[in-house]
Amino acid sequence: MSEILKERIKSRMAALGKNPSSVALEAELGRSAVRDILSGKAKNPGYATVAAIARVLDCSVQYLTGRWRRFTPRRQTISSLQSMLAHPISVAFWKPVCFGRSSVRT
Repeated sequence: MSEILKERIKSRMAALGKNPSSVALEAELGRSAVRDILSGKAKNPGYATVAAIARVLDCSVQYLTGRWRRFTPRRQTISSLQSMLAHPISVAFWKPVCFGRSSVRT
């Protein structure tokens, strides 16, 4: 089991004032699931388990597993994606092309 995962779960629990049992219950996992990860008893938790824990700890799976170094609150990530979708990409410079030929007659 990755030490990064253990340390980041502990860090997020401390920041939110939660304990392993409360995180497990909120994530709808077995009561000892988080405690087993932290103790090393659960050596390879599945993606669904880590994703449920990340949701409760308001962070991403990538952060918990060490793929992202910087913590970004899950809500902030979702809102930034929503704002990106709210602003359509300008297509003023796009030229319609069909099978390598322009579909616009000149």
